[in-house]
Amino acid sequence: MMALQLLDPLSFRMQLRMQVASKMNELAGDGTSTAIILARAMIESGLLAVAFGANPISLKKGMEKTVKELVKFLKERSVPVEGREHIRAVASISAGNDEYVGNLIAEAMEKIGSDGVISIESSSSSETSVIIEEGMKFDKGYMSPHFITNQEKSIVEFDWVKVLVTDQKISNVKEIVPLLEKAMQLSVPLLIIAEDITRQVLETLVVNKMQGLLRVAVVKCPGFGGAKKALLQDIALMTGADFLSGDLGLTLDGATSDQLGTALKVTITSNATTIIADPSMKAEIQARISQIKKDLSETDNANLSRKLSERIAKLSGGIAVIKALLEPAKSIATNAGVDGDIVVQKIRTHDWRIGYNAMTGTYEDLLNAGVADPSRVARCALQSAVSVAGAVLTTQAILVDKIKKTKPPVPLVPGITP
Repeated sequence: MMALQLLDPLSFRMQLRMQVASKMNELAGDGTSTAIILARAMIESGLLAVAFGANPISLKKGMEKTVKELVKFLKERSVPVEGREHIRAVASISAGNDEYVGNLIAEAMEKIGSDGVISIESSSSSETSVIIEEGMKFDKGYMSPHFITNQEKSIVEFDWVKVLVTDQKISNVKEIVPLLEKAMQLSVPLLIIAEDITRQVLETLVVNKMQGLLRVAVVKCPGFGGAKKALLQDIALMTGADFLSGDLGLTLDGATSDQLGTALKVTITSNATTIIADPSMKAEIQARISQIKKDLSETDNANLSRKLSERIAKLSGGIAVIKALLEPAKSIATNAGVDGDIVVQKIRTHDWRIGYNAMTGTYEDLLNAGVADPSRVARCALQSAVSVAGAVLTTQAILVDKIKKTKPPVPLVPGITP
């Protein structure tokens, strides 16, 4: 049975705003204010058109058709962000004109490249800083603290590591004895990435490690579902290992040392593993990144897009639509203390690159002035706004709580309401 929750009109409007903002956070992580302003303007203009006889369905279709053309326009005129100064300018704008944060982002991007990932974490000190972590990192740590090699840091550290990659559960140590023996013969550490291992197998590996016979560590497969298999394939590729998967006809039973991969360095904590690839695998890794980028450009699915972007980052290591489009510029100008309508009129007489710089109070080429938003944010703001506005305009009725009218309190002093 469906639950029906009545809202007062104000709560309903707030829920609409939250829906737009949530969609923007999911798609782009920024631009929530722009999307909300656009959605409000589209809804207001659309309701006015409906009041004058426009068909809501036709209006919605027209908005969707228009936004497709606008997205195409933005893609054609988007300029790649190149160079530290350009990155700094865009990052500073996104950070609320915070130059310090913009410089930090530019520094990080310069070091890790455009395919890297930047994560924001709380600092133990009072200063904001940039720390670069090399290699592929995923959220799975060692299965036993007995694998730790650096007691002071409570981590496993291996150099020139042999790597086993499988999506199967290791139920019997006999399944991997040939691989363990090879690692012992070569006097090299072995990293085992598997779906799971039995307690008996884990205890056998720990005992051999504690006796100094074998340098080994085990971590569980990262990811879930289809994403897990794709990530394991990426790990296998970057290490040069065979991906031992039953779906591919490659099982642990009969696996040979030739199917092991190699990593330059592996670091494992209680909750994460970082693998730095052998430099000789660079060409293969770049080819895989190019393929994933192609897949990314061909999907409109937000969840799949996020997962593909994560794979790239891990491998690299590093309104009536037209009228509503004027609302963000108008709001910016109004908030800067000038007449928004006049600013919008002047902008419309110039080339599309020319806009109003609220910081300097001048009309100029905003891109050259360093006032630029990510193209993806602008596109997603349009699409999110049209999606919500279209739903509102084609809704025939909304159930809300009736607002109870209350008498105003009698002032204690004439003219002053308590």
